[in-house]
Amino acid sequence: MLPFVKINFNNGAIGGNEPMDDGVTMMVLSGYKGADMDLMNIEDYRSRLGKGETERAEIVAFYNEVGGNSRLIVTGCAISDQALKDQIAKYNGEVRIIAVNGVKDVATMKILQNVAIWATETLFAPCMFLVQATSDLIEATPDFRALELSRIAVVDNLADTEGTPFLYTVAGMMAKIAVHKSPASGENGAVYATAIYHGSGEGRTIVNNIYAEPINNKGIITARNFVGRAGFFIADDAMCVPASDDYGMIQRRRTIDKAYRTAYKALLPYVCNEIPVTSDGKIPPVTCAEIQHVVERAIVLNMTNYGNLGTDPGNDSDNGVSCYVNPNQDVVGTSSLKIALSVRPYGYAKYITVDLGFSIDA
Repeated sequence: MLPFVKINFNNGAIGGNEPMDDGVTMMVLSGYKGADMDLMNIEDYRSRLGKGETERAEIVAFYNEVGGNSRLIVTGCAISDQALKDQIAKYNGEVRIIAVNGVKDVATMKILQNVAIWATETLFAPCMFLVQATSDLIEATPDFRALELSRIAVVDNLADTEGTPFLYTVAGMMAKIAVHKSPASGENGAVYATAIYHGSGEGRTIVNNIYAEPINNKGIITARNFVGRAGFFIADDAMCVPASDDYGMIQRRRTIDKAYRTAYKALLPYVCNEIPVTSDGKIPPVTCAEIQHVVERAIVLNMTNYGNLGTDPGNDSDNGVSCYVNPNQDVVGTSSLKIALSVRPYGYAKYITVDLGFSIDA
């Protein structure tokens, strides 16, 4: 077995340097026959189109939502275990979000989940899948949160005025916002698409909140309206796990994955490196403190400084991260070093209740 840094994801705790490129997206397009394209913006894409070639509406919708630069890898690879693994490995684990349209069954979702787990455990490069399910799959699945697929988020089978799947609008939103931000945050504003529909052909109907409520309750990312605000908004941020799961929201999944990548990079210099021990076989406190500092500093530089972690506004020394190395480890006999690392998420006010009434003191 090759020496490695292995990081395990803890669950159940909350119930619910050069900056990294957190929005690297891979788009798996049906019918795409050309070589992979590694794009940065819509102008980059258009400059690569050959004479007579037509723009792919999915790419245009993605960059319309991004509104600027964001790395996008376009591929036509098969939606299969090996093909997806090969694609992720080809880009050295740099991909964070993989958008797949037209998923027809739960079996395919499980394949995608296993690919994402493989990327995490084998490449040490966690990623997640954003999939748009077919109407048949949505109708046949009572609750996507019951599937226990912690690296899958399902998008409703919607389309814009041009018939482009809503998936690519959601992917564009995720690519442009920070990892700790919800794609459903009202702060993001309305999506670029001026109209969003469910159904097809003459039977298609524009989305409204009466439609969105039951779809959202199934753990599907759909579109909604807000009274008094123009446009359409992403309704929620569910992953395919129970809402009570630590990784039940897209932003928590992305935040913990960024912490994983950051800690992994910080700890690589210690692989196969010397760890001093005391005469009674313990790790010296100064060495423990050094490792703790290296990891925490990396998290602060890459995450806290970018607002990715929750911190106590009343405590200037709080960085939202805690790393601990227990000195009572038999690193000589086991050649293993165990580290406890935790990062603090934000709370998210999904349901705001106001008690409103009259008062003579107001």
